[in-house]
Amino acid sequence: MANETLSPSQAKSILNETEKIMNNLQNKILIKNNEFIEKLRQIWEDFNAVEFIKSHKINMESLLCNLGTNTSHFGDTVVDIANSYAKVGGNIISVGTIGKLIKPDIDISKVQDHFADGESGDEFGFRNPESGASQTMDAFNNLKNEISQLMTEAVSEINSINAFGNQNVKANLAKSAGKIVEICEEGIKTSENSIKNLIDQTAQSYIKLGTSAETAANLSSN
Repeated sequence: MANETLSPSQAKSILNETEKIMNNLQNKILIKNNEFIEKLRQIWEDFNAVEFIKSHKINMESLLCNLGTNTSHFGDTVVDIANSYAKVGGNIISVGTIGKLIKPDIDISKVQDHFADGESGDEFGFRNPESGASQTMDAFNNLKNEISQLMTEAVSEINSINAFGNQNVKANLAKSAGKIVEICEEGIKTSENSIKNLIDQTAQSYIKLGTSAETAANLSSN
């Protein structure tokens, strides 16, 4: 038999902890994403890089907005369950809610159609294409690792809060909180795959171009 009890103060703790965890997650994603942009601009600068980063901004901000929406839905679920217990128990309670996450605004202005630190001020292309692609993706690997760690922490922390006597309710809420982060993690992986393919293709295109240019530059005498 389940123990059907409710602790309003612990229900508040679930909401407060979830808000803290999700804000931390959003901030980590923004920090690691900025590291990726910084690495990218040091290696790849041309018109295509600018167009790519615009698309990347849209994808990442959409992902973060979904994180905020799902977090709000989770908070509403906790509140609804708590209120249902209060109604049956004839109690008047207030457990609050989860505050909205800050709307993300990713700064992509550092990525330009030319290298800002070039000797002539107008150089563009792909630096070190043999190694640059893998170096750029290291930043995304760091981002993935951060999210995986936070997902584990989110489930553990929320599961440790004893708001509901019914252990299945508590366990399912922890799973739902973990699912929010998991959805975010899956979005990062999807972005990573498309980004990796594009950067690899771009690097190979510049390598191929360089080989052709070397041949063309080596004029043979007749």
